[in-house]
Amino acid sequence: MEKIENSEIDIDKIKSTNAITLISLIITIILLIILTGIVIILSLGENGLISKAKYAKEKQNQINAREKLEITLLEANTEKEVNSEYNNNSFLDNILKQNGISVNGNVVGVDNYKFILDRDKLIILDVIDKDVKTDYEIKSINKSDISVLIVIQSEENIIEQVECPNGNIIYSDNKCNVNIEYNIIPDCDYEFIITTVTGKKLKKIIRKDYTDGLLQQIESLNDKGKLTLEVGGTTTNNIYETVKYSINAINHNGDMVLDGTNTFEGATLKNGIYSFGDASDVGNSTVLLKVNGNLIINSNITLTSVSGSNNGPKGFIVYCTGTLTNNGTITMNNNSAYVTGQNIYLYKNTNKEYNMVNALGGNAGARAVGNTSGTRNGGEGGTGASYNSSGGGRRSCKFL
Repeated sequence: MEKIENSEIDIDKIKSTNAITLISLIITIILLIILTGIVIILSLGENGLISKAKYAKEKQNQINAREKLEITLLEANTEKEVNSEYNNNSFLDNILKQNGISVNGNVVGVDNYKFILDRDKLIILDVIDKDVKTDYEIKSINKSDISVLIVIQSEENIIEQVECPNGNIIYSDNKCNVNIEYNIIPDCDYEFIITTVTGKKLKKIIRKDYTDGLLQQIESLNDKGKLTLEVGGTTTNNIYETVKYSINAINHNGDMVLDGTNTFEGATLKNGIYSFGDASDVGNSTVLLKVNGNLIINSNITLTSVSGSNNGPKGFIVYCTGTLTNNGTITMNNNSAYVTGQNIYLYKNTNKEYNMVNALGGNAGARAVGNTSGTRNGGEGGTGASYNSSGGGRRSCKFL
């Protein structure tokens, strides 16, 4: 038997070969991951194979529906030539329905697509594209306009492009939606022209109206309790802003007679003083007393708002739809709130301008000072001018 010589095994060479094999495996895995990502992007991206396939399918389906309708109209045209009983009303309707076409006047439906017919000429006038929805959200409020994000979308892959009012054209990569950032001025119409994949042009109008003033909203208000009213207006410096007002609404239906005996929801009565509002909410809301009827305040009777410890409501509005007869007193003495002021857009005129009260009113009264014992009165608040409110007066102090 032949003797086999012992041989040495090169361990380092084996380790080196294994290392090279492992590196090759890792590189292969990385390449497969990259290729998989590319395939996913090409397939599922906004302009990927799946989106293109949906678009092609949608377009082909509409072509097939149109051809089906055209063949049916050729049949109807034949009947028109040879059948003396033919008419473009019930007879034509029966032909259409026998071919699985729904009928609603001059609008017919074929396989979820709608077309407009000329019944006399038996031709297709137009195709009614599937619904394209338009909406917008406010992104920011600027000094002279509003920046909005306009969202135009369709679930049926039919949007080709959108022409903006300034002439810019935005193309839809996925045929489903287009997002457009645009600056608009309230109370103006902005026309966006949408071109569908079938070539049809749709007009969509974007408009942000100035809201009604605070008093106009109160006029139609039927709710009660704590709520928020929002007004968008232009300040005296021609700056557009949106202001939210927290309201504690007391809505009374019918006449209200304040005589020191009658009691009403939302009011406390003590010593001939009717205090409206929620004492736990002072400083946070404006108290609104809306009387849907006549309001009568008898002599020696006071109408005011509630007050809390060292604070009152942000404001007190009395709105009467009927006649206000005041033989008593309406006051807010000692009930004012120590809060940041707001511009108050009371009423929107027909020219879109507002009657308003500015957030900054007259100066506050001077503080009471003295270096001898006795009582010193605080100064009176400054007089309001040019729609400004008056300043608050200072309390009197007693020096010991």
